[in-house]
Amino acid sequence: MDAMASRPTAPADGGAAPAAIPGGPQDIASILDRAVRESPDAEALADPSRRYSYGELDAAVDRAAALLLKLGAARGLRVAGSAPNGCDIVIAFLATQRIGAVWVGLNRVLPAHEKARLAGHAGAAVLLADASTLAEMAALSGEPAPWAVCEMDAAGAWLKTAPEGFTRRAIDPHAVAAINYTSGTTGEPKGILHSQHSLLAPAAAITAFSLAGAPFRRGVILPLTITNVMVVGPLIAFLNGAACICATGAKPAELIDWIERERIEVFSAVPAVVYDLVHAEAPPRGLKALLSGGAPLPLATASLFHERYGFWATNTYGLTEAPTIVTETGARGEAPAGSSGLPLPHIALTIRDESGRPLPAGAVGEICLEAVADGPWARVYSPTLGYWRDEARSHALAATPWLRTGDVGRLDAEGWLFVEDRKSELILRGGSNVYPQEIARVIEADRRVAACAIVGVPDERLGERSFAFVQPASGIADEDRLIDDLREACRLALPSYKRPDFWGLLPVLPRNPAGKVMLPELRRMARTLL
Repeated sequence: MDAMASRPTAPADGGAAPAAIPGGPQDIASILDRAVRESPDAEALADPSRRYSYGELDAAVDRAAALLLKLGAARGLRVAGSAPNGCDIVIAFLATQRIGAVWVGLNRVLPAHEKARLAGHAGAAVLLADASTLAEMAALSGEPAPWAVCEMDAAGAWLKTAPEGFTRRAIDPHAVAAINYTSGTTGEPKGILHSQHSLLAPAAAITAFSLAGAPFRRGVILPLTITNVMVVGPLIAFLNGAACICATGAKPAELIDWIERERIEVFSAVPAVVYDLVHAEAPPRGLKALLSGGAPLPLATASLFHERYGFWATNTYGLTEAPTIVTETGARGEAPAGSSGLPLPHIALTIRDESGRPLPAGAVGEICLEAVADGPWARVYSPTLGYWRDEARSHALAATPWLRTGDVGRLDAEGWLFVEDRKSELILRGGSNVYPQEIARVIEADRRVAACAIVGVPDERLGERSFAFVQPASGIADEDRLIDDLREACRLALPSYKRPDFWGLLPVLPRNPAGKVMLPELRRMARTLL
């Protein structure tokens, strides 16, 4: 067993463990307990093939926990999971937390060799997956797999093989409970470590702070193998004793039907899905809140959504190291245009310079996070515990009492956050900083634009120049006119060095499984076009 996987981990500043989460469970292992006591027959979890009440779900998690122990999982050992959205992946996650093991989500759309690479890097003791994933991974090599295997079938038959008599044991909420990989399909794996406490705290804070955390019927369309999605979906639902309904796809027509058929009141989506909802022929009835994340929500899309649905989609800023949501704009429209919102109640957000000194309102610098010092949420927040098998990154994390996000932004006088860009995405043009998101805000204000992305391309004289890729809204016929109008908008709104040097139109921007635009792919594309 790797020592880092099982040891309790102190905060980066070497202080005491985080404070208790106000008014709720202190670990994910016990998240179902209150609803099981108070409303065991209430609907808890559903997918197209099965439905569970809270009492039934609790029993299913116990069976899955017993099965994991039978397969060789144990406290501190890694359990990898890869399956379509549905009850099984949620039950497997909860069971892993209930025995104190470490969850490793493997996005099902990753190629088999990448799933195997991440499971191997994590040192998985058990792999839970659907039949097609297991077959693809088994075909990679003639060597026996280094992990025990269990097939999760849609009918839930895998749970019937569990032994009887699972007994719960005490859980350390501050020990490593999940490894969240963020590298995608390129580069070295970066496994971000979180405890049950650090995953549960943002779910509790959203529940306390946000309309999107209310006890609504909660839908899930994003991949639940992404642990952040598990937080903003099932965990918030279970904290509220509400139902969590899993969808297996997010195509516009299927999405509309699912929202109405399942009476979905809130769910999380990427901006592309918000765009689809805006342009749906018949908007679904019953939605009360919508969280948008993964990328900034264009102002034009946000405005159209408000016009059509009567409330504002909640724009969010977050990152895996945080974990998940850090700020949100709310559903009532108070946020200034272009803002990513106010921090959740457990997070103190500052803008700092390269030396770590806090900057005043309006100044641009690195977005940094730490626990609030006062009030009911004082010292509750805890960011990532470190990086799996990466001592250099873990030591760098521990060097400051705040989490350095690597993102660039500013705060206005009232504390609203404006995200400019990631440091790594900054374009250095002739010695001047060009923030792609500042350009994107101008371009995406045009309602004929569905999405855009700006990347830097090498330039012998200036170092870098900017290339704007634009995805037109559906039905736009005169694309040349669109680009001319966007050039003029940038001329009026931006100084000359910030205006895009090159332009390109794409029917769809390339995106990864989490819905984020694949900037390296756009950079390669830009170089071939120049």
